[in-house]
Amino acid sequence: QSVILVEKMGRLGGSTAVSGAVVAAQDTYYAKSVGYPTDFDAWLVEWKASSDADIDVIGVDPGYPNYERVSKYFGEVAASVDWLQDLGVANWVTYPFFPNLHYQVPDYIIDETGAADPEGGYMLTDRMGEWFEQNGGDIRLSTAGTKLLTNEAGDVIGATVEDKNGAYDIYAQRGVVLATGGFAASQEMMDEYLPQFADWLDLTTSGAGSTGDGMKMAVEVGGVMYEMPYVITLGSTSRNPSIAGFCMSVNLWNRMVVNSSAQRFYNEGYMPYQTTVELSELEDGIAWAIGDSQYSDAASLAAAVDGVEVVTGNTVEELAAAMGVDAQALAESIEKYNKAAETGVDEEFGKDPSYFTAINAAPYYAVRIYVCTGGTIGGVKTNLDYQVIREDGSVIGGLYAGGETSNREMYAYAYSSGSGVGYALASGYQIGINIMK
Repeated sequence: QSVILVEKMGRLGGSTAVSGAVVAAQDTYYAKSVGYPTDFDAWLVEWKASSDADIDVIGVDPGYPNYERVSKYFGEVAASVDWLQDLGVANWVTYPFFPNLHYQVPDYIIDETGAADPEGGYMLTDRMGEWFEQNGGDIRLSTAGTKLLTNEAGDVIGATVEDKNGAYDIYAQRGVVLATGGFAASQEMMDEYLPQFADWLDLTTSGAGSTGDGMKMAVEVGGVMYEMPYVITLGSTSRNPSIAGFCMSVNLWNRMVVNSSAQRFYNEGYMPYQTTVELSELEDGIAWAIGDSQYSDAASLAAAVDGVEVVTGNTVEELAAAMGVDAQALAESIEKYNKAAETGVDEEFGKDPSYFTAINAAPYYAVRIYVCTGGTIGGVKTNLDYQVIREDGSVIGGLYAGGETSNREMYAYAYSSGSGVGYALASGYQIGINIMK
């Protein structure tokens, strides 16, 4: 059968391409070859515990995950990983950043030093595209899907697409698959569905093409969006790219973070999704991560000073002036923080004492930090066979959706590491099987 892949961007891959190509999976060829045990029941218990913790943080149960879908995913992701290995697209090995055999990456993204190539996601999606074309697939880049075509019964029979030469229709005998990603890069959809995160659209690490195109087309033919969408939370980042690492959430564990009143407002030792929540709830959106010359890479801080996103001062008073906050309030906050570092007791927020480092060595630095998202959790509703469904639960014939285009049932509020790429692969693999039945 002829398969046509339409991609509006100039290169394949979407959010998978800009990822680290990390997949969390059990029961794969690689896992079994190194003796990593398969225990889907234990994995599901961990998933439930993590989801319950997320719900406790937010305070509202969204009604997800759907654990039937999650359990089904465990087997499907293993099958998809092994399938890519059978095709010669990827030979999987341990991901060095997570020294746990649960996390796997294609071996070609690991360099001779054992580090992962930052282009790992593109390396995987490029090879998938190469295999697809070598085996008769038709890839049409810089071609956007604009409308789904239906028959009198409401079944999807094709799509209207548009390239630089104009619009044309493609008719599909077996069906249309929507794999267009989420909507983290769409100002319109973020304003509508997730306005609390819309101000940081430019800082998302999601693919630039993640503008909800597939979701919009599905809704136009009767599909419905999942309730209570959320963002894939990556915690925090900076608008000064040279210093982004200083204020990544896991690095904030060792920082003091204050708001525009120069007050600490949360436990900096929180996980990334908790940091996202705290930052998104600031009324004015202003937060600063504080450091001093004891920071291991203080030279990078000094080089990054721009007077706006990264500021410095030889005294706390000078730093406060550069930040635009009250000097006495900042001095008091630092004094309390240093006391907690000395005593090992954080009376304000209970932060783990191992994460405290006193701030007492000039020059001092402050970096503005912002919410960082990696995509969205939501999309159009599908059944367990990835068929798009209507409000009444009936199937829209010939229409499928996978990956971030329909991922709401996988999570509560925080995605599980390795499942973003994993779910893209697993759902795509299973849709291919279902569509050919």
